[in-house]
Amino acid sequence: MKRMSFCGMTFLTTDAVADAVLELTALLTHGHNSELLVVPSFAQDGSEILVNLLVAPGSELISIPENDHGAERDTSRAVAVLRDQIDVLTSERDTGITTTRAVASSSADWASEDHWDDVY
Repeated sequence: MKRMSFCGMTFLTTDAVADAVLELTALLTHGHNSELLVVPSFAQDGSEILVNLLVAPGSELISIPENDHGAERDTSRAVAVLRDQIDVLTSERDTGITTTRAVASSSADWASEDHWDDVY
């Protein structure tokens, strides 16, 4: 597990989610102003909560390994969505195609912007 810090707040998430969020944010360039990321996090009681992050070029994010939180939780679906968006951003460098959002949640049964009402 890793604790991420963003805008003066912290949240706990899996290593894979933290790594993907940092990688995706690092790929944002002048051609891509911002991304809305909805990522799984875990409250002190262990329950899953969703964290909304509006990241942009220059966003100041850090992740710090955190011990004693038990086994890694399954966030593979969230990581897959983030990795898909990383692939899109990487390919945009070559094609000039743009997209606007990445949505990731391991607890929801969706992963596209067709279901934004489910987030709210």
